[in-house]
Amino acid sequence: MASSYDNMATVMNAKFKTKASTQQEAQKFQNKHGPKGKGGVGKPAYRFGNFAEDDVTTDKVKWLIDTGDRNWDTAAFQQLETTICDNLSDTGLQVPMKFTVQRGVGQKSKAVVTPVKDATGAIVSYQIDIFCRT
Repeated sequence: MASSYDNMATVMNAKFKTKASTQQEAQKFQNKHGPKGKGGVGKPAYRFGNFAEDDVTTDKVKWLIDTGDRNWDTAAFQQLETTICDNLSDTGLQVPMKFTVQRGVGQKSKAVVTPVKDATGAIVSYQIDIFCRT
């Protein structure tokens, strides 16, 4: 499965590297999926695979299959989508996100989302580690 994710982390990390670039991408997210990512008025609701699809340069069909929720640990997939959606919504923190992609060991992909906090406890970014199914 890792092949459809090969360039995803590099592209996503460039987009969400700084607060300013994340805010710019948040506007695109809201334009595509609505202010809260829930869709409506001709806009589709946010889904991880569909949002990142524009950045996949190789096999888009494989990417969309790989990012389907049946290939993921359900709780991890929901946390991944909720974190990204909440962060990029009009009322979200819109803080940077750093992605890594690694080969997993199970039949389902999973993601580990770790909020990165400053000395005051405020979230300043998210570390998102994706473990691909084998």
